[in-house]
Amino acid sequence: MRFMLEEFKQEEINKLIDELPEDIKETLFSLETADTINNASKMYELEDEEITELTDCVALTLLGIIPLSDFQKTIKERAKLTDSLAKTISQQITRLIFYPVKNSLEELQKIETSSGAKSEKTLNKQTGQDKEPFKPSGKDVYREPIE
Repeated sequence: MRFMLEEFKQEEINKLIDELPEDIKETLFSLETADTINNASKMYELEDEEITELTDCVALTLLGIIPLSDFQKTIKERAKLTDSLAKTISQQITRLIFYPVKNSLEELQKIETSSGAKSEKTLNKQTGQDKEPFKPSGKDVYREPIE
């Protein structure tokens, strides 16, 4: 599902902001966050539209609308970035913006999923995709022994 900040009424955004933990509010409005996005935009020579999409995605993630686990995929789709560029920018944004407030973001997203939205696990169980990935049994013949 694609969300844009413009789709929300100002009252809805204000309500979401009011309910945020203090550390996320500080991050959302901080100069460091703006600088991080600006630096990434310059470093990777993003166009104006790509910068707008990246900024929206960061804000929507901090508001708890986009799950942190979907951030890379979301910026790739919305800003029309290559896989490698989306991964690189996602890692940089996650390390500098999201990681310092990771606990609060995870708690916020737990609250979001328990209040009606379906979590990834719930969706995976409903679609039958909750199986563990295949793990080979036995010894790995390609590994060298450690001496």
